[in-house]
Amino acid sequence: MRKNRILFFTLILFFGFKPPHQFPQFELNTVEGKKLNNDCFKNKKSIVILAHLGCPPAMVLLRDIQKRRDLFNYQLIFILENTKEQVLKFNSDIVSIWSKTRKQFEMMPITENVIAECSTEKISYRKGNIIIDSQCRKMSKKLKTKSSPSIYFVNEMGEIYRSVFGYPVENTLEQRVKSFLKD
Repeated sequence: MRKNRILFFTLILFFGFKPPHQFPQFELNTVEGKKLNNDCFKNKKSIVILAHLGCPPAMVLLRDIQKRRDLFNYQLIFILENTKEQVLKFNSDIVSIWSKTRKQFEMMPITENVIAECSTEKISYRKGNIIIDSQCRKMSKKLKTKSSPSIYFVNEMGEIYRSVFGYPVENTLEQRVKSFLKD
């Protein structure tokens, strides 16, 4: 019996069970000018989403959140790897590549706790791609992720208790949201 317990706990540790750990320290301004830091987690369950506007899985996730906000009993914090100007254009009705992206995914403007992490955009046309300045990925580096979207479930004490990398674009809206919110 004791050998079985030891084997069980060894398997859990081997396959990556991680106890909750603190969300990295941060202090960032939202697009609206509000200052956010780790104090925002106190007494609130939160979902922190690191994403890039225009990334299809991130856009589907943001659209699903907007359509089924009633299921998300969490404070939402969006840390976007975009400039403030890009986020404002995304939310605007003035025609731009960013507003066209929002309309293509049938989304409303994103206005709740939105942080534009980039200060400037560095454009290079290597193989036709637009490369964003590395200043943008400060939180991604702290969280050691390169996925867009990267989603972190944070408890009332500021501890990450679950993380999800990527978001399925197949299945129905209900199936996607239910699998995303399962604990």
